[in-house]
Amino acid sequence: SIITFTPFFLDLTFPPTVKRGEILPVKMSIFNYLNQPIPVTVQVEESSEYDILEEPGQQGLGKQSSCLPAQDKVVRTVRIKPGVIGEVNITVTAFVDHQFSGACGSGDTSITRRDALIKPIKVEAEGFLREKTWTKYICTEDVKTGDDSLEQWELQTPSHIVEGSDRAWVTAVGDLLAL
Repeated sequence: SIITFTPFFLDLTFPPTVKRGEILPVKMSIFNYLNQPIPVTVQVEESSEYDILEEPGQQGLGKQSSCLPAQDKVVRTVRIKPGVIGEVNITVTAFVDHQFSGACGSGDTSITRRDALIKPIKVEAEGFLREKTWTKYICTEDVKTGDDSLEQWELQTPSHIVEGSDRAWVTAVGDLLAL
């Protein structure tokens, strides 16, 4: 048997869904199972689907550096604000940063570790979900004889609907018991 282990890796923690425009804290955990501390930089990659909010302590937009002790982990948080509805991929990278300005470890520049993670989050429309449902039982025999007729519905979205959140669907079932 073979046992494998990753001595340096990244993990992301955030909820499964978020509302568009809501501020989302992206918690990034960086793990160091090496036997020496290492200087690490972690960064949330920019995207047109969300805005990265600037905070004190960042070395750039969505970028933070720190000394990661041996056999330990560090958690960093970057806040983002999704701007689109749907599934949004958040890309985060972490790497050993030899340009780190503080004192960290033995100064060994031969250690090169890097990890990247792409994790999706579902962004929903702001506001409250409202649905309208129409049903119609149609018997083809009744339509043929004139006892029943086909019906038309006009779908209009309300004027105060959240932009990009409207949708409609039609379901036709050929089995009375399937309703």
